[in-house]
Amino acid sequence: MKNLRLLLTLTLSLYAGLGQAQTRLTADTTRKPTTAGEYGLSMRPDGRLYGIPAGGPAFRPVVDSLNIPGWTQRLQSLAPKSWVWSRVEADNRYKPIGYTPTKAEMGLENVSNTSDENKPLSAAQRAALAEKIEPKTIAQIRSAPLFNGQSQAAYIVTDLGREGILRRDDNDFTTPDNGATVIVNSVTGYRYKRVFDGPIIPRWFGVVGNGTTDDTAPLQAALNAAVGQIARKVSIPVSLTCLVSSITIPAGVTLEIQEGAVIRGRALTSAEQTTANRDVPVIECAASARVIGPGTVDGNKTARFWSRQVTQNNIVVTITTFSPLIYALKASGAPDYELDISNLNLINGGDGVSFQNYRRATVQNCTFNGNIDQNIDGIITSNVLITGNSMNGGAHGIQWYGVEGNYCENWTISNNIVRNGGGGGIWGARGRYIAITANVVEYWDDVCIDPERSFYVTVTGNTVKNGRNAALSIFNACDKITFSDNIVQQDSLYGAGFKIYGNNIAGLTDKSRNISLIGGSITMGKGNANPGVTTEQNVAENISIQAIEIYADGGSGIRSLDCNYTSILNVKARSRNQYVISIEGSSRCLIQGNEVLYAGATPATARGIYLIWRSSQYPIKNNTVRNNRTNVAIMDDGWGDNATGSVIENNETPSVLYAGTLNGSYTGKVRNNYDLNGNLQDGSNRYTITQMTNPTAGDLLYFDGTSWNRLPKGTDGQTLKIVSGQPAWSN
Repeated sequence: MKNLRLLLTLTLSLYAGLGQAQTRLTADTTRKPTTAGEYGLSMRPDGRLYGIPAGGPAFRPVVDSLNIPGWTQRLQSLAPKSWVWSRVEADNRYKPIGYTPTKAEMGLENVSNTSDENKPLSAAQRAALAEKIEPKTIAQIRSAPLFNGQSQAAYIVTDLGREGILRRDDNDFTTPDNGATVIVNSVTGYRYKRVFDGPIIPRWFGVVGNGTTDDTAPLQAALNAAVGQIARKVSIPVSLTCLVSSITIPAGVTLEIQEGAVIRGRALTSAEQTTANRDVPVIECAASARVIGPGTVDGNKTARFWSRQVTQNNIVVTITTFSPLIYALKASGAPDYELDISNLNLINGGDGVSFQNYRRATVQNCTFNGNIDQNIDGIITSNVLITGNSMNGGAHGIQWYGVEGNYCENWTISNNIVRNGGGGGIWGARGRYIAITANVVEYWDDVCIDPERSFYVTVTGNTVKNGRNAALSIFNACDKITFSDNIVQQDSLYGAGFKIYGNNIAGLTDKSRNISLIGGSITMGKGNANPGVTTEQNVAENISIQAIEIYADGGSGIRSLDCNYTSILNVKARSRNQYVISIEGSSRCLIQGNEVLYAGATPATARGIYLIWRSSQYPIKNNTVRNNRTNVAIMDDGWGDNATGSVIENNETPSVLYAGTLNGSYTGKVRNNYDLNGNLQDGSNRYTITQMTNPTAGDLLYFDGTSWNRLPKGTDGQTLKIVSGQPAWSN
């Protein structure tokens, strides 16, 4: 061990004495002595050192003739592991251990220190030194010369905001310099590429993010650079506000706007408006793309709008338009795209998110506020999920819009909060298989939820309040629409709880069919004179109203106007209106199993269930009123067509009234009805209203206990009195 320590001490001293203390030559396994004058060292497995002669293909050590202790083992078969200098004579005899060679003997007479570039180095050493990472600016990297005849392998970027490591790519001589992730050295043509495994940071490309500098070009460069990256993602960090005209997210790229970061649209120049000739979006998705938050996209509507002139009815008018925040258009014939928008604040724009011709789109967990037009607008797009969003204001909240022959299909709109807008909360035209579930929709100047010319739509479990014209509605020839378990509240200044509208589009005469309203409740506030459920004239048939609770005030609970094949089943209806359930000009309807309560002040003239003939085009025929309970009369008033064929049976009601011919005949069937005490009505307490012959304006009709009688109108100044229990005029 003493000899080993001596050898190590000598070796280290010699190494430092040669000026090589900072050079790791001993780690160079490729450096072997090949000529006289070179020195080497090899290490035994037990840690002892021995000298090695120069030359020879196997470099086998020879036992020293001096018989130094510790060198007596046979060592020829051991491969060397590392080296140190030891003098080799021409006769392959070693110099004594204590010998110190001269610089000339070492071939280093021209070397003064370790920084001398003339110092002889192996190829491996040159490569190792080339791996040394130097700090430089991007400008310096572009013009950096060769080092020791080689191009530098890597650099540390020192530019503020662009810090990072760039490494040489020996296999790429074509990728252009983008100023951030790829830098081209003008001397060698080598591409130096940024080393990172996460998203691209816009500041690498020169984004300032102070809210006043135009960041359009550098941010677009960052998005373009993401196309070739594994992550394919650009992330705008906290506290940056990027002012842009319009940026485009390339195919498959994700733009992440972190919490506190903002992309804000700047005012457009006249040239930008004229060139585009359309609403210029703040963010445009040219292909499958994702925009995720929780940062903000700000449309900056007070500064970013433009006006254009259009001709309407031969009059030139000026229209002011506002930019969409996020716009995604798939060009006709292009591959199918997917769109993902999530966790963003989308404010102060025209449309919030608008997409067209997509195969699949998701908008989730976003907040919309202060937008002018649609918050979410999907055009001719299928397989759409809109969930967890909150929006305040806008012309419409959520909208689907298809065209004839190319409908929006397979939409799920769920768990959104949609409030305070100028048009429809959730509405759409020409859609199929639309599910609207568990949303809160409140305070809309038109309607809250409204499918139009759509098919196979379900509206389930929503909380709906205060639509100016209606809370729930259907418009323009829908088919197979089901509303179930919704909770509706309409205060005094708002419209009907549920309304089916007509066809106001030229050339469209189809009715809505197969409409169901099932479960839940409709509550009309005090002073609201609109019906809980109503239809416009001749716009629908095959309507089913089941198991819903309706609390009306000044309007009817249910009013069906010219809608054949209406069924009202197991409904609880309450109203202060004279007609709690009113079936007008409708035939082949079924009113069964309902609880009907008149809550007004004049029960003698009120009707719990009222059937009324409207015209020869809209009669009442073959209706069935069965198994209902009402605290006021049921009336079949087919005054213009006595052959109603209606059946009124097994009801609990104070009375059943019906209209007959002049001689009192009635063609319907009134049977097995009971009063509220359970007494069977035998027919003697039924009333037949006989149409008078040649009535005069002002005549009165009264019942004397047996029959109806005419009391001609009186003369001016007379008063109506009761004489012997009957009405009579008196001077």
